Amino acid sequence: MPIPSSSIHFVSKLATKADTAILLIGDDKKLSKIGMLIDKSLAGLISHQLETHPKFKGESGQSLSLALPAKSDYLRLIILGIGNSEKLSADATETIGGKLAGVLTAQGSSKAALLNADDVEMSFVSSLLLGLRLGSYKFDEYKTIKKDKEAVSLKSLTIVTSSPKELAKNSTNVENLAQSVSLTRDLVNAPPNKLYPESFADIIKKTLVPLGVKVQIFDDKALIKMGMGCLIAVGQASENLPRLVVMSWAGTKGNKKKSDKPIAFVGKGITFDSGGLNVKRRAPGILKQLVERQERAHGTDERKKLQVQLFGPGFVGGIGEVTLNYGKA
Repeated sequence: MPIPSSSIHFVSKLATKADTAILLIGDDKKLSKIGMLIDKSLAGLISHQLETHPKFKGESGQSLSLALPAKSDYLRLIILGIGNSEKLSADATETIGGKLAGVLTAQGSSKAALLNADDVEMSFVSSLLLGLRLGSYKFDEYKTIKKDKEAVSLKSLTIVTSSPKELAKNSTNVENLAQSVSLTRDLVNAPPNKLYPESFADIIKKTLVPLGVKVQIFDDKALIKMGMGCLIAVGQASENLPRLVVMSWAGTKGNKKKSDKPIAFVGKGITFDSGGLNVKRRAPGILKQLVERQERAHGTDERKKLQVQLFGPGFVGGIGEVTLNYGKA
């Protein structure tokens, strides 16, 4: 999962100590007023490195890590290249955030601070944070516990900005999106003996009901009475029989209008599919297609969650057919 929202803070002045400072630099490698002040406090170390380093060009996603003198406020400084931020798409900015997550992990950063958020647009910071969150994702639920109890991981990130409240408000949607994507990844990564129609339906209910979504689950007996023979036939080779999940949300009070038309998402969820016994040695596309079937199913559930969290207006409905193809999983 990504680092929790409580670990990211927005402040106008850095009051707590951080071991890692982050400075954004464009492809012109020019320091802003904020950058100049930091450079001055470091006796020109930053400008010297920008002028003399043979490889760092300030391109999108490039990074330069500098160990700082003993009496500095930080142990290290990460100069993060952002290219031309005005021309970067949201996806490209998210990629930069993902690379930053990798750099912070590699450097053993525990508490980091982004010092010049005011040098870029708020939308840039939001996309950067989303990339950082998604880049921090780990699926280690079934891995052996590491023996190294002293392993360092990022615990907090402080954004220094002149508009902390506004940036914090904008980050709410980022948090919802990051958590939804992470849950989808968890579901896709889960093994079929843990994620099967019944457990998947239970997860949907557990996730959405607290958000105010009405969830109806129809088991195999109900499906037979409803005459849904095709769905039953697809999953009858498994000991875990199919489920049909109907999700509905009437919208938030005050946002719903008479003119609003219902929106419906329909998803087919295959929690496991042998795809027929594939004996061809070179057919990676088959496995990719099977994973994509899972992603589409989990995506329907998470679109619903995200729609509720972002307080979209009107009635939203979702129907998920959950089954397995072949096997006992």
